[in-house]
Amino acid sequence: MTICYLDGKFLPAERAKVSTTELEIQCGLVVFKRLRTYNRRPFALLEHLGRLERSACHARWGPPLAREDC
Repeated sequence: MTICYLDGKFLPAERAKVSTTELEIQCGLVVFKRLRTYNRRPFALLEHLGRLERSACHARWGPPLAREDC
């Protein structure tokens, strides 16, 4: 089963619905980052999360999870 995170909740992908009136959908506003791993361990995770938070801030989004939850 594919799981999505939407509006602060994890749910099955078939239940994830996004309104077409959302600015992110209309304008294609996204934040996309890659995370390099070595031996299944994230490389420079804290720096990566900082960049992700700054990108989300520029897009005027708050981070979806607290760092402690990652």
